[in-house]
Amino acid sequence: MNILQGEKKYTKLFLVLLAAYLVLASALYWICGDQLEAVKSQTSTVSPMANDGGLVGSNVLEQPFTVGTDTLDQLLLYTGTFGRSNHSTVRLQILEDGQLLWEQEYPVDGLKNMAVNAFMLDEPLQGVKGKQLLLRILTQDVPGDQAITFYYGNTVSASRMEVAVRVDEPLRINGEAVNGMLCLSLIGRDLIAAKRLYWPAIVVLGLLLSFAYWYGYRRYRQGRAGLFSTVHGLSRYTFLMKQLVSRDFKTKYKRSVLGVLWSFLNPLLTMSVQYLIFSSLFKSTIPNFAVYLMTGGIIFNFFTESVGLGLTSIVMNAPLITKVYVPKYIYPVSRVLSSTVNVLISMIPLCCMILFSGLPLRKSMLLFPLVLFCTMLFCTGMSLLLSSSMVFFRDTQFLWGILSMLWMYMTPIFYPESIIPQQFLRLYHMNPMYQFIYFLRTITIDGTAPGPYTFLYCGLCAVVPLLLGLWVFRKTQDRFVFYL
Repeated sequence: MNILQGEKKYTKLFLVLLAAYLVLASALYWICGDQLEAVKSQTSTVSPMANDGGLVGSNVLEQPFTVGTDTLDQLLLYTGTFGRSNHSTVRLQILEDGQLLWEQEYPVDGLKNMAVNAFMLDEPLQGVKGKQLLLRILTQDVPGDQAITFYYGNTVSASRMEVAVRVDEPLRINGEAVNGMLCLSLIGRDLIAAKRLYWPAIVVLGLLLSFAYWYGYRRYRQGRAGLFSTVHGLSRYTFLMKQLVSRDFKTKYKRSVLGVLWSFLNPLLTMSVQYLIFSSLFKSTIPNFAVYLMTGGIIFNFFTESVGLGLTSIVMNAPLITKVYVPKYIYPVSRVLSSTVNVLISMIPLCCMILFSGLPLRKSMLLFPLVLFCTMLFCTGMSLLLSSSMVFFRDTQFLWGILSMLWMYMTPIFYPESIIPQQFLRLYHMNPMYQFIYFLRTITIDGTAPGPYTFLYCGLCAVVPLLLGLWVFRKTQDRFVFYL
């Protein structure tokens, strides 16, 4: 009878989990459907440092460029019109090996002065990935009082610092090369077949998860260690987990006048100080810089706080571990959960800052819980790994202090990704914190869901360190008592 009741209980649980899985898959498809057909991307541009001096009469500007996407949809150019009424026109052409691919004429009167202007291609260029094209800008018979200016440069902005970039293909004005490249940014799309493959992939993944569920339940019935025994053991200590999380949370704000309010104020004040320094003293040109700073700061502070607390969780709880038996992984996990409470509160000022910055609310922002969940899994894996290392090597905490500082500077929290040399970008993108922060900035600042590769990278960055941390912790936990 007990066996039958157990079968019914776990069958009902399986059906509930399966229904939740299908609901989440449908919600993800609704949010990310457009990005499953094509991933939109925009290239960075050099900072405007000089200009052509104001084009009058007839002129030809030529800038070679290489397209990094399957399609080219839009050009962004930094232009100036001196704030005067201008009834002339400018003609833009894109050529490949002398052959005209696209041409369009634009009225200058519709351009913003001293700003980035968008030039939409009426028909996007297809199949241009990896090709070197030529942008030609033509002006003809422009009166002297209606000059138009195009800006160029040879540096990228990193706060108020300008970092020099290599100019392989300089801008040519009337046949003469200048010391810089046109302030040109490309917007295009990489066409992918993920939308067609989405539901077959969901079905295959569902079958794999179903197999893992019943395989784990079978091992549990046989009294063998596995996922079910771990979850069942964890459920027995739910009360202890709550107490540990509550203790960590209360200890953090013990004898504090403002108390929990600091979880709200801390990211806001930190962002304000950084914004003052980098926007005023170093003059950052990053759009929506306040939100850019806060998204990076919140995620990275969550990482450093949770891993820093989890690092010492076993050593600090040595009296309990040596006297009372509880699963040892509860201690680092509870530290990560207490930091998760803090980051959830920190999301309130982030939402306020998004509204204050005038960014529209988009359905992509519903992915907030997903990026936080992936970050939490990564932090849990790191905490398990470092807490077990800390037991045997007490120098781990000092090494972690140096490593976390280096990690912060290797993550684009307050500087743009564009300052990283092209040859190091692939290595740079392997940073898990980069992927989580990029995910959060995409859904907030860009207002779109990230592409499938970002989901894949974030999933791998969450699951792989977690499995590695669990494996190391499980292999070493029986020897903890000899070193505590």
